[in-house]
Amino acid sequence: MFGLKVPTGADVIAEVRFTLTRGGPFVAWDGPPEATDADVTGDLLASRNVVAYLWAAVDRGKLQADEMGFVSIPARVVALQDGKVFFDEKVTIGLTLPTRPGDLPMSGFQLQREMMALLSSALSTMQKAASEAIEQVSSASIAAIQAASATIEKVSAASMSAIQQVSIAHEKTMERAQEGLDHMSAAVASAIKEVNAAHQKSLESAHQALGQMTAATSGAMKDVGAANLKAMEQAHSALTTVAASADKLTGLADKIFEDSRERAQALVHEARKGQPQSQQSPLSDSVRDIKAMTDLMMMVKSVTEDKDNGGAKK
Repeated sequence: MFGLKVPTGADVIAEVRFTLTRGGPFVAWDGPPEATDADVTGDLLASRNVVAYLWAAVDRGKLQADEMGFVSIPARVVALQDGKVFFDEKVTIGLTLPTRPGDLPMSGFQLQREMMALLSSALSTMQKAASEAIEQVSSASIAAIQAASATIEKVSAASMSAIQQVSIAHEKTMERAQEGLDHMSAAVASAIKEVNAAHQKSLESAHQALGQMTAATSGAMKDVGAANLKAMEQAHSALTTVAASADKLTGLADKIFEDSRERAQALVHEARKGQPQSQQSPLSDSVRDIKAMTDLMMMVKSVTEDKDNGGAKK
């Protein structure tokens, strides 16, 4: 496990502990000591608590993550039997953290990086196991060489299994991404159809409203024109009536003026004829009344005549 020979047994339980914070260690994984690196890293990445713990450590600066979310985690592999620790070794585990909750699904490049991280971990395990096997061959016997060979075969099998699991996970992810894309395309097409239908309906409503407005405006203009023509006819008729009345009034005033003037002249003549010469200077009261009436008629005539038009009647 991660290049360590963890003791095995019926009652032995292996644990992977993270010590990134103060206090007791965080038990990120527990299981059989025969578990492969791929099994352990797969369980770690599948645990929401572990992922949240690692992202929190990144946010606090306890871990350094690159742009793809790859981190190197210092950890301890512990073996327990009957609740007691009898094996405890330090290791470094490389993981590519999944996206934070609410982020987009992991891209293909991220999946490739995850696969490369698993391969790197497996190759590192193989190299360490091979180095140990070589040292045992140098210092021990043929039995050690055979044990090393068996170990290499197991590691190779574990590496191939990890590669196959990563490939299967990559294919499933691509299939899910394609399904999501198909659903999104269908939703977008439906939304475009609804928008086009609403737009066409709005154009028809606007055209209908414009037609109604045009008809109403045309009718209103016709009504206004008819009312204006009728008003002009009534005004012309009224002006004609006023002009005829004015002509009649002027003629009547002229006649009254002529009659009054002739009657006044006759009365004045008779009055002067019947009185002595010495008494002709002062006029009698009747003559004065006639004279006043004559002056009044002259004023009426001056009012009814248009001085600006050569004395013609208004």
